Amino acid sequence: MSYAATTVRTLVAVLLTFAVVAPAAQKAPLRDEFQNLYADFGQKTMVRLSTISGPKAVKMRRDQLPGKQWMVTTGSYNFKLTIQDKADYSIEKLMAMLEKLPAIYLSVGVAASDDGEDGIAVYADLGGATCSGGLGYIDMLPTAATAAMVRALGRAMAEEAKSEDETVPQQWIAASKRDAIPVSAGVSSSWDAEIEEYAELYAVCMYAKNAYKFTLLRIRSQRRFAIWTKIVASQAPILGQTPAVAKVSEAQIAEAQKLGIPVAFTNEIGMKFVLVPAGTFMMGSRDSVKEVAQRCNMPQAQLGWFVDEVPRHEVTLTAFYMSIHEVTQGQYASLIRPSGHDRRDADWVIMRCPAELQGATKPVVLVSRDDSEKFFKALGQREAKDGRNYSLPTEAQWEYACRAGSTTPFSFGETISTDQANYDGRYTYADGKQGENRGETVAVGSLPANAWGLHEMHGNVSEWCHDWHAEYVGGPETDPKGPKKGVREHIIRGGAWRSYPGACRSACRLQAHTSFRSHHVGFRAVCAIPIKPAEPTQK
Repeated sequence: MSYAATTVRTLVAVLLTFAVVAPAAQKAPLRDEFQNLYADFGQKTMVRLSTISGPKAVKMRRDQLPGKQWMVTTGSYNFKLTIQDKADYSIEKLMAMLEKLPAIYLSVGVAASDDGEDGIAVYADLGGATCSGGLGYIDMLPTAATAAMVRALGRAMAEEAKSEDETVPQQWIAASKRDAIPVSAGVSSSWDAEIEEYAELYAVCMYAKNAYKFTLLRIRSQRRFAIWTKIVASQAPILGQTPAVAKVSEAQIAEAQKLGIPVAFTNEIGMKFVLVPAGTFMMGSRDSVKEVAQRCNMPQAQLGWFVDEVPRHEVTLTAFYMSIHEVTQGQYASLIRPSGHDRRDADWVIMRCPAELQGATKPVVLVSRDDSEKFFKALGQREAKDGRNYSLPTEAQWEYACRAGSTTPFSFGETISTDQANYDGRYTYADGKQGENRGETVAVGSLPANAWGLHEMHGNVSEWCHDWHAEYVGGPETDPKGPKKGVREHIIRGGAWRSYPGACRSACRLQAHTSFRSHHVGFRAVCAIPIKPAEPTQK
């Protein structure tokens, strides 16, 4: 036989082998591809719980059995934990087990903690079951492992989504058939059994904090991934609570009295706003470009970074409301849901970085300026009856609010510390000291507010502004909105968790393309005046 014929036969054999192996590989359970991630799952704490009240004696939902009940909190939301007396199981052990799970999975504890319910409950005997989850109940045995808990909570999340949309099971079954890949070997074709397995796999990927693994999971089970992210997103608003208004100044109170409007209000999705009083300030850097570069204490600092911060000029603004926090993931998810199966069509961070959902009170990131406009449109429609008009702050509004009456580089003074802002603490500004480099965002309200009650104006995430980027023209201005048209880039302000402190100054200007998305860019909101009068929400 000729060499050519042998080569052809060999090539055909290889192709046939590949044709057989490839479909087999495609049908291999998803769990097989992520098996190595399961080894450490449940070994580390993912969320902290603490008790608010309890124990109190209760009659449990199942057969009115005697038990003890506690109210616990993650710091953002509260739910009940109930243990049957006969179970001989401590609240400390139960909390320690739940702390091994992603925070978003615990969100269903809120739905299961309505009046008369047990929340997450431990029973001495459930007829051999280790865990079960559904709408309004999450029951388990003392022997339940971390994996069993996460499956039960995943099932409960799916049941909660089903109560809002009865077609969820049909959607899941259809998606599973089209993906043509089982989650794990031996799983039945029923939607609830498979979704429990998928919930565990998703939690394991979240626990690993490996973005590539999420990308692989999305590619391998594209349709189910899209449905599951919608189910997870539906729980996020439960986590969207933010701290109360920290403080307001006498100037803000006086402005509110003058205008006959509240000094603070909370909207329907939990965003808290304070009134920023009308006034005049000097916009731009007090210091020269050379002085700023020197005070950055960075050999690589270049004068060109700061040339657009001058000339300093007078700006007069009318009063407006500003959100005291950056828009959170929970708030964003309450209005904007993942759209479509293709990641290019997704509107929300969950489709790109689901691990971020471990903190729905953290600022939403990976959002473009266009994404913020979608959010404000949806928010305006939801609150149309209140006549509220939401938008990004203009650059002048942002700097004025950030300064809060100060004229120094930071609202806190000539320099800044990582106790006051979230930035890369390995670097310093002026005579500041090195501090913590957190390497990620923190939950909104974690750091001190400025004199007008606004948190994280310096650091955490850089914030989109309304204006196109342009050089300052100098001279007095009233309520400036920047140029009507721009070349390609909009202003972002405030610096971020990954920034050197000089980039977090009140006067520092950065810019990015309107479609730019990054893990360090988010936004906050302003609300125009007048609004429909409402009662202040301070406590």
